[in-house]
Amino acid sequence: MNDGDYQRLLREDCLREARRHDFPVRTFSADNDSERQIEQIRTCLQEGETTRPTVILVCPVRDAALLSTAYAAARLGIGWVLIGRWSVYMGSLRDAFPRLPVFSVAADQKEIGRIQGRQFRALLPDGGDLLYIRGPLGISSAARRFEGLQEALHGSSINISTVSSDWTGEGGQRAMTEWLQVLRKGELSRFAVGAQNDAMAMGARSALAAPSVTQSNPSVSRIPIVGCDGTPDYGRRLVIAGKLTATVVMPPTTGRAVNEIASVLGGRGRPDAEILLTPSSFPEFTGAGRLPDGTRLQHE
Repeated sequence: MNDGDYQRLLREDCLREARRHDFPVRTFSADNDSERQIEQIRTCLQEGETTRPTVILVCPVRDAALLSTAYAAARLGIGWVLIGRWSVYMGSLRDAFPRLPVFSVAADQKEIGRIQGRQFRALLPDGGDLLYIRGPLGISSAARRFEGLQEALHGSSINISTVSSDWTGEGGQRAMTEWLQVLRKGELSRFAVGAQNDAMAMGARSALAAPSVTQSNPSVSRIPIVGCDGTPDYGRRLVIAGKLTATVVMPPTTGRAVNEIASVLGGRGRPDAEILLTPSSFPEFTGAGRLPDGTRLQHE
């Protein structure tokens, strides 16, 4: 996508490090359309040898959809770097083309889920219900975050309900609205909402603020909402403003990818197949940290 705050951060991180290495960069947005993404990449592959890319960095719309495109790029001598994702084909691609930069860079997706799980344990210390809005099915980052969440909440008295969305605020609002239809007459006590990015979290907040919801459940304004991405200008600002209860800060990954590419092209060795960067909670917490509403966060 081109309009997400974290995507903008990735682009800026890439361009800044590319300038340091004097690498020219072209950027494209597929607007969350997998077929368009494949077409954009294949158009680049059809260019002449002097103009086509040396390396392609890609945030996949659909992980598995890029399998044949990745091999087509590698056969032309073009490196392939996944940003924020991992796919099973990467191991064999890396083995088949050992001289090319073929690797992935992502925030540790399972740790993101674990951090959210610890946040929810603090917010619902006596148990309760959690609505968790995931990214699209079939996306590795969404699956790994959910695995980490389940791991952190194992043994707790928190009941998880999940719905899937498309990473957008509109999608989060739609998912929350549809889920609320089931509980229109129900009480939302000991209840929390989590989302796998801040945009969907804010979409859920908009759905909870609808008059039809607030009239039947006046307490919805106190429902804690946790997101993820935590960029300085969006997610963290929303937490400071009290619009989100907490978020998870994902470090930008593209600058690290560019630096690893420079190492490969400079003959300084190949990076690990999967590079994981460490996420963190915002607000930060250790053993005695607190969320903005005073809720104490505890590591389990």
